[in-house]
Amino acid sequence: MTFLEIADIALIVLCAITYGLQIYFKVKSNVVEAVSELIALAETTGLAGHDKMMMVVEGLFKKIPKPLQSVLTKDKLETLAQHIFNWMRRYADTYAKVTAESKPEEREENMKNAFEEVTMGEITSLVSELLEMSLEELRKKAKEYGVDINMDAGSNEIVRAIIDKIIEKA
Repeated sequence: MTFLEIADIALIVLCAITYGLQIYFKVKSNVVEAVSELIALAETTGLAGHDKMMMVVEGLFKKIPKPLQSVLTKDKLETLAQHIFNWMRRYADTYAKVTAESKPEEREENMKNAFEEVTMGEITSLVSELLEMSLEELRKKAKEYGVDINMDAGSNEIVRAIIDKIIEKA
């Protein structure tokens, strides 16, 4: 193989990866948009919290193509919707607080700082929660976060692995 042939193959692979990333981010954006719209619609119904969530999940499930419905189950969609709802609520609360406490020219910087504080607060809260869990509960939580752990690992090792995973994602 010549250098040009290798360069051609590398270029094709790079284009395929770029195209794949473009599709991924487009789909992610569409899902977040759909969930946000469904949450806003559910909030106007006056239903109880669980009923609103079921309304969002059902609406989202209907938008999923049939072949993907076996992969994207209602439980997974509920987890996704809850995550997006929590983020929206946190953003709205933070925005309201910063708007009330800041001058207009300071708001952008204060919003950035407020979200860094929220993230640290969440991590601190999670660490406290982790330290109170049994070994079996920690193993389940590690699996939830996608942390690979040794079955012989003790509580401290699992807590460290979960925290490392969270920091890695942040």
